[in-house]
Amino acid sequence: MKLASFINPETRQKTYGRIDADGIIDLGRRFSDTYADIPAALRAGALKQFEAVQGAPDFRFEQVTFLPVIEQPGKILCVGMNYMEKRIEFQQTVDAPTLFIRFADTLSAHRQPLMKPESSNEFDYEGELAVVIGQHADNVSCEAALADCSTNAAFC
Repeated sequence: MKLASFINPETRQKTYGRIDADGIIDLGRRFSDTYADIPAALRAGALKQFEAVQGAPDFRFEQVTFLPVIEQPGKILCVGMNYMEKRIEFQQTVDAPTLFIRFADTLSAHRQPLMKPESSNEFDYEGELAVVIGQHADNVSCEAALADCSTNAAFC
């Protein structure tokens, strides 16, 4: 399941929704009394409720202004140099990934402009994958981390 935060084009208010093939189902319209935003829904385990919503999309993609999916994340931990070709390209000799952080004000939403510093000739072209952990996790075993895989393949 893909989720998005966006500006509702009718109300001009922030909301969130589920991405479907033909558009966005406005989940905020349906659930905002219970879940103010995506992080609240994740903490409450609401993904199955979101999946169960049926019907045509409320908006086409071109109608909305996308926001960062999680606007104010608690932490953004990043991993770089995590595959050999990249290490070779940058002549890295350490055989371990590089860890670094990002800040919430550096996030860009889907279809929103990017700022390239004047001192650079190009954007970095790597794709990025985000993993959102919606609940406290400490010393989680592999089995517990993948527990939802048997009941919901969307998590794995």
